[in-house]
Amino acid sequence: MVRFCVLIQYNTISCTVNSYFLPKACYSLQQMSLPAQVRLLRVIQEQQVRRVGSDSVIPVNVRIIAACNQNLKKIVAEQKFRKDLYYRLSVLVLQLPELKKRKGDVGLLADYFIKDYDRKFGKNVWLSETAKETMEELEWEGNIRQLRNFCERISAVHAGGEVDAEFIRRNYQSSYSFDMLDEAEQMEEKLERGGSKGKTESTAVTRRNERVSKEAIQELWEKYHGNKTKIASELNISRTTLWKYLKEYR
Repeated sequence: MVRFCVLIQYNTISCTVNSYFLPKACYSLQQMSLPAQVRLLRVIQEQQVRRVGSDSVIPVNVRIIAACNQNLKKIVAEQKFRKDLYYRLSVLVLQLPELKKRKGDVGLLADYFIKDYDRKFGKNVWLSETAKETMEELEWEGNIRQLRNFCERISAVHAGGEVDAEFIRRNYQSSYSFDMLDEAEQMEEKLERGGSKGKTESTAVTRRNERVSKEAIQELWEKYHGNKTKIASELNISRTTLWKYLKEYR
C-alpha cells in the first residue's frame, strides 16, 4: 500500500521553526472525535495553542510531516475525516512505494539498522555484500518495521563480525516460515489419528512411537542448518518434542 505524506509550513511571529513527524497520522486522526478534529484545525489555522489550565495563548511556528498508509481522500468521502482539515493538511503530498518495490533501499536501510542495534547491544556486526544482495531478494511484507525487527534479531543473535548470506537466509526462514510450521502441525495431527501411511527413505526419519536418536537429530541439524521446523517435520514430531530432545542431548 502506498504511504501518503503531507507537509505543512506555518509562519508566525516566532523566530524558530520546529519539525514534527506524526507517524500513521491518517490512522490516528481518523479516529479522533469531531470536537478533537475541530481543535486541531483551529491550531493549524490560528497558529497558536493554549495549555490545559492556562489562559495564555502561545504562538507556534512548526512544520508538520504526517504519514498514513490509507487513502485519506477516500476516508473524507466516507465522512470519517473532516474535509476542511484534509484540505488544510494537503499542502504537499508525496507517495512512497512499499519496501518490496524499492529493492535498492533494503541494503542501505539494513546497514543503518544493524549499526544502530550494534550500538545498543555493544556488538560489532556488519553485513557482507552477498548478505545485502540476499536481503534485497527477500519479501518484506511488513515493510520497514519487519526489516528493522529482523536487523535487531541479526544483531542480537550473531556472534560478531561479518554476516554472510546463509546466515540471513537461515534466520529469515526460521523467523517467517509460517507455512512450514502449519505443515508440521498438520503432519502431527495426521500421525495422532494414525493417518500417516507413507514412509520416507531418509535413515534419519523415525516413527512417532520410536525414540529419536541423537545421531538422527545431528544429521538433520546439519542438513537443514538448524531449522527446527524442517527437522521436526521430517522426524514426524512436534517442535515441542524436538525441543525436549535438544535439551536432553545438550
